[in-house]
Amino acid sequence: MITQSGRVLVVHWVRRYWVFLPVLVTALALMASISARAPAAQAPAPHLLPTRALTLEPLPGYQLTRRFAGQVLARQDADVGFELAGQLADVRVNDGDRVVAGQVLARLDTALLATERTQLQAQLADNRARQTLNQANIERHGRLQAGGFASQQRLDELETERDTLRAAADALGAQLSNVDTRLHKAQLRAPFSGVVARRYADQGMVVNAGSPVLKLQQQGEMEVAVGVPVPFALQLVVSQQVAVELRDEILNASVLSIGADVHPITNTVNVRLLMPDSARGFNGDIVHLHMSEVIAQPGFWVPADAVASGMRGRWVVYSLVQLDGLYRVQARDVQIHHTEGDRVFISGALTAGEKLVAAGIHRLVPGQAVSLLPDVDSDGEQLGERGR
Repeated sequence: MITQSGRVLVVHWVRRYWVFLPVLVTALALMASISARAPAAQAPAPHLLPTRALTLEPLPGYQLTRRFAGQVLARQDADVGFELAGQLADVRVNDGDRVVAGQVLARLDTALLATERTQLQAQLADNRARQTLNQANIERHGRLQAGGFASQQRLDELETERDTLRAAADALGAQLSNVDTRLHKAQLRAPFSGVVARRYADQGMVVNAGSPVLKLQQQGEMEVAVGVPVPFALQLVVSQQVAVELRDEILNASVLSIGADVHPITNTVNVRLLMPDSARGFNGDIVHLHMSEVIAQPGFWVPADAVASGMRGRWVVYSLVQLDGLYRVQARDVQIHHTEGDRVFISGALTAGEKLVAAGIHRLVPGQAVSLLPDVDSDGEQLGERGR
């Protein structure tokens, strides 16, 4: 209840400030109008995580590269020695020396052979002198026998002696040839051009006939012997070009021959390959033959970063599904069949043309909305950038 004094105060305030009342009413009306025209406050737009996508391309299978170990072999590799026993007078080469066919590598002491040859030459000279005398006697007795002054028996004896001397000369000639052959074989010559791989004997040593003195390896084209499983051996033909790996270098080799039997232990077929001239291989080097195998398993190649481990040991990928104008993430179970570098071959509940999250799936959860960046290929490279 307003008292008498309060009514008096209100009347006094109205009389004093009534001129400001229209201004106050106008201000209140203007504020109400502005408030009525202002739009309702909008909720802030949600933050969408930028994500790079991959469009799936179906394949009927994938290709594996199989590697089979082999060994480099020289086309000719021989332990060379003398056919005769004797003392080494000289060894003219050492490990690593290159030689040409016919080059003298070592010599035996030939002093005894030289003496024997001198003796035989003297005996042969004596035989020739005897033959000369015999021929003169035959001619002389021939003339006497024609005149009736010599007997036929003496002439026959001289002719027999002539035949004996000739046979003895032939025997001496054969012995002399034998000595000359042994003198020739006392020099060890290179049977082919190559390189000395090992030296077994030194000057002054007495070697037996057939004992190796040097190991000689042919220089130039090298071969490879490799065991290949039967299914892969059936894919090869003679003269076919194949890829081999020698100390991290890939070379093209040619198939020389394919074995006709299976090794009872390794269950492989022996295949001989011819290495190119440019191959810097050594006898005994390890080489790997590369062969391809096609696995008939429909699926897709995706970057390794597009796959993550799921619950209970499963593998999952995140599919991008468009809902309400936004791309949202959905988890899909997949199976990994093969890994190659930074990509994997998978199969599962996926369809051709479907978009997957290509990388960074550890930052996402199923149902999350994302924004899309330019697509990448199965190797994780942005489309259009390969080959730049």
